[in-house]
Amino acid sequence: FSGPPEPVLLDTSSILPDRILLMDDYFHVLIYHGQTIAAWKKMNYHEDPQYATFKQLLEAPVGDATAILQERWPMPRYIVTEYEGSQARFLLSKVNPSLTHNNPYASVSFRIYFRYV
Repeated sequence: FSGPPEPVLLDTSSILPDRILLMDDYFHVLIYHGQTIAAWKKMNYHEDPQYATFKQLLEAPVGDATAILQERWPMPRYIVTEYEGSQARFLLSKVNPSLTHNNPYASVSFRIYFRYV
């Protein structure tokens, strides 16, 4: 959890248990908490002073999302969701489903293709 935010591929391989994702697709601004992050949040680790850095980690994408919402017209829908949350469908409908099925006809995966582009 060190270092600045970094862009990730719009792919299911980017949805990891220890990751917080901020997605802006113009119509939606979405914050997604992975499985581990969501579990820690449910255990209220962010309210314990001993885990102040975790609280900062949770607040960082909220600040970024707020800045986006204040500048955008028309205002996009703001969604905060987590692993297996009902609103996670907004994220899952946008990502490349590379890990959900095997396609014997595809000779090159998206990740390999993107590496050479």
